[in-house]
Amino acid sequence: MTTNAPICITARVRFGDCDPAGIVFTPRYGGFVFEAAETWLEAVMGLSVHQQLNKGEIGTPVRSLTTDLHRSLRPGDRFASTVYVEAIGRTSFRLLVIGRRGDGVLSFVGRMTCVTTDPSHRSAMPLSEMYQQRLTQYQADCGDIPAIA
Repeated sequence: MTTNAPICITARVRFGDCDPAGIVFTPRYGGFVFEAAETWLEAVMGLSVHQQLNKGEIGTPVRSLTTDLHRSLRPGDRFASTVYVEAIGRTSFRLLVIGRRGDGVLSFVGRMTCVTTDPSHRSAMPLSEMYQQRLTQYQADCGDIPAIA
């Protein structure tokens, strides 16, 4: 599968993402990370989360999701979430999502660890050969992960 690595998802902060003072609700940053990861999953693995669930062959539930906030986003701000594969394990992989405002200023950094599971037993299973190959290729295509200041 060919991708333009690293994948970068652009979005705009909506009114509903914010509190009455016009600052993005803290939990929305986790949503931004998840939304970027979902878009990445479909582009790199060729399956949406819904297709994974409907096929019943493999699942990639989130084991952990962290976000570090650097600079606030406000209603109407455009931002870009760039997705990297930070680590590949036997049964899991960790994505790094770097969010930058339209002016290039670092806004947030998210890390999301997904575990490959057998949906029928809800237990961890080793990454399939296809997952291993695509994760490794994407990681190589991205090159070095940029330093986060």
